Amino acid sequence: MVRWHLDGATRGKLGWTQFLLLELGEHYTPRRISLLSLEQHEKAIAEGLSRTATPMVSLSMLGPRGLIGRYGKVFTGPQVQV
Repeated sequence: MVRWHLDGATRGKLGWTQFLLLELGEHYTPRRISLLSLEQHEKAIAEGLSRTATPMVSLSMLGPRGLIGRYGKVFTGPQVQV
């Protein structure tokens, strides 16, 4: 899935095994890079955090209480410097 600008939320597509979400800042420099595997998403479904096979994609997923923040990996700061 490619989306240049998220304002609100967008639904993912079926058939994925790895989900990568980039948050870009000024001059398109990466602010946060996140990764969620299908297995991690299935765990979130089993524990009741996510309810569908196709997650709603939004930047709130990257926070400490969000889907990727809790079950995946979020890289910030020096980890994403180019």
